[in-house]
Amino acid sequence: MSYADLLEYNQWWKNEDAINDDPQIQKWDASILKWNPRLRQTFQPDDFIYSLRGPRQVGKTTLIKLEIRDLLLKHKISKWNVMYYSFEIENSARDVITVINEYLERTKKLRRKSSRCFIFLDEISNVNNWQHGIKKLVDMGKLKNCTIIATGSHSIDLKHATELLPGRRGNAVKEPLNKIMPPMKFAEYVYSIDEDIRKAVDENRLLSSIKRTMIINQLLKGKIDKQLNEMWSYQKELDAQLSNYMITGGIPLAIDEFLRTGTIQEGTYDIYLQAMIGDLKRARKDDSYMDQLMPNIIQNISNPVSWKNLKDNTDIGSHHTVEEYVKTLTDMFTLSFFYRYNTAEKRPKFDSLKKVYFHDMFFLHAINGRITQKEPFKLSLSLLKDTEMQSHLMENILSDHLIRFAFNRSPTKMTFDYHNSVFYWRGKEEREVDFVIKEEHSAIPIELKYQNKINREDYYGLIDFKKASGEKEALLITKDELSVSAEATNIPLSLFLLLI
Repeated sequence: MSYADLLEYNQWWKNEDAINDDPQIQKWDASILKWNPRLRQTFQPDDFIYSLRGPRQVGKTTLIKLEIRDLLLKHKISKWNVMYYSFEIENSARDVITVINEYLERTKKLRRKSSRCFIFLDEISNVNNWQHGIKKLVDMGKLKNCTIIATGSHSIDLKHATELLPGRRGNAVKEPLNKIMPPMKFAEYVYSIDEDIRKAVDENRLLSSIKRTMIINQLLKGKIDKQLNEMWSYQKELDAQLSNYMITGGIPLAIDEFLRTGTIQEGTYDIYLQAMIGDLKRARKDDSYMDQLMPNIIQNISNPVSWKNLKDNTDIGSHHTVEEYVKTLTDMFTLSFFYRYNTAEKRPKFDSLKKVYFHDMFFLHAINGRITQKEPFKLSLSLLKDTEMQSHLMENILSDHLIRFAFNRSPTKMTFDYHNSVFYWRGKEEREVDFVIKEEHSAIPIELKYQNKINREDYYGLIDFKKASGEKEALLITKDELSVSAEATNIPLSLFLLLI
């Protein structure tokens, strides 16, 4: 490791403005989509070691580069106090120590002694046992007054590695040190690309999580906030954007291409597929199983299934293998699954059927194209024309957003696990509630009816749940109706997603 190697990654050491010449920054500046993830607001300048994980191609490196640009040009942090390195060929904990030591020693006399160092370690999950290198540096006292953000595309490896650094990552009180960067949620999507809606969101102060929480709490009590009524006037525009979001999902590359050309090339889907297959092989999973399992998963979106059901018509030997495979894809942020809620014990029924969804619509379209051998973009358009399938896909979008919803409302963010917070429910009459959000002292039943007219029977599942659980509050997510009934508060899906 030489100074020249470090300088290759840190061109701003020559001139702060050189950050604007960085390829990731230039690509972001040139894109129609200007996504500035709200996640950035949760990083604090303290002696913390953050991990940033999430699916590939979601923009983790771009987030880091945007953070570096703000540190240099907006916050006027000394250029010598900001270091970035991408671990592409290094393979040992000793390499991690060497990189950080070389930076600290080379810039010792150049850094502002009273200022904090910001060290960005990109793709560190490529390095075997990298956490041992960080542990040694912490124990030697070399990382005092340093904030570290370590990213990795190998989400499983990064998660397990950070678990081996107990007591050495700093004592964060409110926000977890393990950050997850999911694809763009609908509220960020529409805020980034629709100027009129962005202006309305700003005017109604909906960027404030406190304000959004207040509006939802009022909804649960059967009250519709004035700001929500004002945003309802944008229902047509929100629905149009939701239709586009169903095609692109929250993947920046796909969104930007769709905005520019009105289509998404097969090669864009393949970028994600190849990355996912690479991660499966790294996890020692046979990627051919994916081709066998995915038709069953897509066919059963929104329907409770067993691991045995998903094994049907495959040559996978055991349903335990299916369970393990789905959980690996869950760790990779490709899939999510929910247990049935036990109202008596207020906990999941682990031995019950599960509901399996995709974390993002783009993932579904990419995989569906692979297993059907059809052009993914055209296939995505055909799915949206199917009224029944459209309803299932809307439920898929809602499922991912409810994980975020539950996390935002959870008082225990450090140990949050959505499997203990988001469920589905089925009663004795076999009537179902699509989702149940378990909170500290209550549970919120949420039913989706994405249809033109709401009928009395559409509330039956919610009514049964309230009787069984003793809960009084419920939400019915509709296609376009915002109203209050005796059984639930009704709110259009696109408007509800705007609040998450």
